Amino acid sequence: SLGQLIEAGTGVCRHRSLLFKVMADELGLPAALVRGSYNGGGKHAWNEVQLENGQRLLVDVNADYLGLTLD
Repeated sequence: SLGQLIEAGTGVCRHRSLLFKVMADELGLPAALVRGSYNGGGKHAWNEVQLENGQRLLVDVNADYLGLTLD
C-alpha cells in the first residue's frame, strides 16, 4: 500500500507520482498521473498540475533538482 511505501521510504517513480496525485486530490489541486518515456530513456511516471489560470506544469517528484534525495 502507499502507506507502507511511505513508512519504508521506498517506491519507484510510479509509486511516488501516485502518492503526489492522491495528495493533490485531497487538496483539490487538479493533477494527473502521466506515464511514458523520459528524455528518451526507459519508462517513467510524473505528474501534470493545472493552475487556476489554465497553465499546466509538469511535476517530477523523483527529479533531483536541488541535489536532495529521499534518503
